[in-house]
Amino acid sequence: GARTGLLRTANGQISTPGMLMYTRRGSPQHLTSDTLEAMRSQGLPCALQVNAADFLKSYPKVKEVGGGVSRFSLGGAWAAMMGYRDPATFGLDFKPGHDTGMYVHSGDHGVKLLTPALYMDIVDALEPDMFVALSDEVSFAAKNPVKRARQSGERTREWLRACRTRASESGRAMFAAVQGGSVAAERTRLAAELATEEGVAGFALGGFGSGESSLEMQTELMRASVVPLPSLKPRFVSGLASPLEMISAVECGVDLFDGALTHAATLRGVALVFPLEPGSADAEWRLRLSDPALARDRRPLREGCSCSTCTAHTRAYLHHLVLGKEMLAEALLEQHNAHHLEEFFAAMRKAVERDNLEAFRSFHRKGHEEAERKELEAERAEAFNAEQAANDRARF
Repeated sequence: GARTGLLRTANGQISTPGMLMYTRRGSPQHLTSDTLEAMRSQGLPCALQVNAADFLKSYPKVKEVGGGVSRFSLGGAWAAMMGYRDPATFGLDFKPGHDTGMYVHSGDHGVKLLTPALYMDIVDALEPDMFVALSDEVSFAAKNPVKRARQSGERTREWLRACRTRASESGRAMFAAVQGGSVAAERTRLAAELATEEGVAGFALGGFGSGESSLEMQTELMRASVVPLPSLKPRFVSGLASPLEMISAVECGVDLFDGALTHAATLRGVALVFPLEPGSADAEWRLRLSDPALARDRRPLREGCSCSTCTAHTRAYLHHLVLGKEMLAEALLEQHNAHHLEEFFAAMRKAVERDNLEAFRSFHRKGHEEAERKELEAERAEAFNAEQAANDRARF
């Protein structure tokens, strides 16, 4: 079940349940190293999630410079977890693996085969504190799911052992990946086998964010993945798309999450403003900055938020930047969204410690579902108005 903890690494510590900041090529896409340092000085645990596919061509240069990915990309020491998938795009560009490796999308370089040997070359060059051993990811839309899940399990164990041989030489913490697609029994079986493997510091729950039909299905499969795992080792999941999914995962006993949610919200021009703890029933849950009603709104994005965006800028100013497609809009919005999600995890840790997570979940479920309903209604009304305007122009 849900638990709190403290994960210590050579480059910093992470309170759990906690977030790893989403990166592209080793740094958050819209935040500078100075901004990250300022956020860290406020007490926010800015740990990073890094994608190996971003460095398929450049990893020799990182190795040449020395000091690892955080020093190469940000000029300083930051705790980092490295994996082989981009959580923001994984469900959109998924391609099944091969007997010798996993296919990954490498930006401008297209689809490439990532073998255990090449993957570990990148790990050695980037020097993350932790990394997920290469595994054969299974989409939830896979044909012949049982057969595909068993094939994935065999490949995953084989690649884990290949990665472990290299990892033991460096002393880096290796996480074993629990695969199995949509087949709960295969997830449980592989998790039980991986739990007995030597040299495993933690576990990653694979395949999520690739087509789950519902939150209930996702939760069932996550619980099946976690049950056989040792309680003293951390669990990491990538690809979750909402606070509700994260709360459900924490209830299952997951500790670490990627922060791609903040990146996705920023690209849509959405500020995360949902309440952190149960409170006012009429509180705002989502704030779309293109909303014309914000043009003269002098309030911060969220009342009481201590991020530098909220302490120095108004909704009206952010609205102006978004409409003008200014790069500064994404920088200020990403800073707020990352801060807010970190605060959300802090509130969730408090709920776990107070044995109040069920009430925390119920409050958030009701609020987020109502926000989704209102947003859908607004989108339908906007589409209807646009269609009517087009019809009016066609008449004249």
